[in-house]
Amino acid sequence: MGLVYVMNLKPTHEQQAILNAPERLIKVNARAGTGKTSTLLMLAEKHSSAKILYLVYNKKAQKKARSTFPKNVTVHTIHSLAYRYTQSKRYQRSWQPIVNFTPATLLPEFEEFKDQQHELASISYNFLTFYLNSPIHEIEKAAQEFSDRLLADTMVEIFNHALEKIIDIFKKIFESWKERGECVHDYYLKLFHKTGNFLLQLNRYDIILVDEGQDLSPIMSDVLSKCHRKVILVGDPHQQIYRFRYAVDAMQTHSSDINLELSKSFRFGPSVAETVSKLITEAKNEKGFSIQGNTQVNSGVSFYRDRDLLSIINRYKKIAILSRTNLNLFTKAIQLRKKDVPFTFERDVTPQMLRTLDVYWLSIGDKEKIRDPFIKSFTTIEHLEHHASEMDNREFSQMAKTVRDYAKDLPNIVFDLIKIHKDNAQKTNINAVTLSTIHSAKGQEYNHVIIGSDLPYFLNEDAEKEKEIFLEEINIAYVALTRVKEQLFLPNEFKTILTRGWQDYVGNFKSAIQSTNKISRSPASQRSKRHRKSKAEESRALAPAPIKQISAGSRVRVANGAGVVIDIDPSRCLIDLDGQEANVWEEIKNINLL
Repeated sequence: MGLVYVMNLKPTHEQQAILNAPERLIKVNARAGTGKTSTLLMLAEKHSSAKILYLVYNKKAQKKARSTFPKNVTVHTIHSLAYRYTQSKRYQRSWQPIVNFTPATLLPEFEEFKDQQHELASISYNFLTFYLNSPIHEIEKAAQEFSDRLLADTMVEIFNHALEKIIDIFKKIFESWKERGECVHDYYLKLFHKTGNFLLQLNRYDIILVDEGQDLSPIMSDVLSKCHRKVILVGDPHQQIYRFRYAVDAMQTHSSDINLELSKSFRFGPSVAETVSKLITEAKNEKGFSIQGNTQVNSGVSFYRDRDLLSIINRYKKIAILSRTNLNLFTKAIQLRKKDVPFTFERDVTPQMLRTLDVYWLSIGDKEKIRDPFIKSFTTIEHLEHHASEMDNREFSQMAKTVRDYAKDLPNIVFDLIKIHKDNAQKTNINAVTLSTIHSAKGQEYNHVIIGSDLPYFLNEDAEKEKEIFLEEINIAYVALTRVKEQLFLPNEFKTILTRGWQDYVGNFKSAIQSTNKISRSPASQRSKRHRKSKAEESRALAPAPIKQISAGSRVRVANGAGVVIDIDPSRCLIDLDGQEANVWEEIKNINLL
């Protein structure tokens, strides 16, 4: 969106309130697709004589903003700002990045802890990341917070036992980085903050614009709280999906002089907006949450089964498949490859695929071919899987499962997928399916979106764990559902997860294949056009289903396919469906014994 275009736009009432706000500290809760960038462009134009700093989340956003915003706006990521202002005459050189600093780098330091060597290397690496992004200067104090608040209970004793050794290792590493001028990016960010230069640089500007306020570096959060300039913090708490990087949700934690909202989405229509609103109100119990859809956009929501994928892809152009995990993404790529359907990945997944291939080489004992030094350090794939279990490392677990699922065919598959991606990414005249994890899709939008069946699986799995973990999975679902502009396809498993209110709501969605209309009405819209049920009809609907002779272990068929019953409650059965990653609940009355 160019500046000239924005200048010709008429601000909405919400945007006008932001433009007119005189307060120094302003928080803008901007829901997905609600025009936060255009709002910030309007602000920059209104304050054309002011010196403005715009802090964005990543290089891609930085590049786009630099080509869009006017000359009075300086655009930086937090790291590019730190890099610019930490060049020291003392070292007579620019900082050079260390690209291969991994847990494997730390492994030799813990040889004396033989049974816990890998765990200590991983824990120490995570702690180093935490410390370098933390506003806490004292390593000992940071270690205490890391141990108390972020470390798994099973790892606390291991960490504390080796803490003196870990701190000594860190001090040696920092000294080496200083002398060589070679370091990880977070190190010069830490120096930027520790010397007070970060705060000094912010106070040189008249206005500070901050994007993605729900995922701030703890250092940025700390500095913003001390800044004396006008600060406009824009974000969406429901899009916080980087807690594993120790991000801070400043939209929740920071004080402000005024809180404003952008709640009308320009991206999608009312049916998608209603579905997203229902997700948040039910899953997070935020009854006041709502997002307004754009009445000028024809959006629809429907369900699909895996066997429907090709039919959907053939019907719609510019379609994306969004997966919760790399494993599901890998599976979808293989399916498309078999059917000669062109596809590309949202980001280059070559490194991830090659690491998965490293796990394969480990599994067959061909360690000479392994590129990743950390994977190479394990003795067997079972050793790696044990480590993944101990550290709750889902990435390693999924890579190991991929290896076991595809066995000896994996090398050919990996190299073929990499080639297909590279070839299709260079073509402009094909309608290739975009494959992406939900994390990689954040900030993107697509005409049509298919949500992977692994997302409801994770929602169910994490609902049984800590509340914070579950809430982050809800955020991931929110990000996934809000990438769409026109047609949204949810896996059938969404019918049987979350709350009863959600299940009742989505139960009215049509099948993507059964529906003859491109646009599916929202359940609320459908209900508004139906006649009211009579009391007799309601009584019949509420009557208990006839009891069938079904027990755990029974082989059954339902609408989604065949499977095995693994649990029963008074009116429903939990079924492990053949070929499906997620188990589903089904009403007994809809189940047929095989």
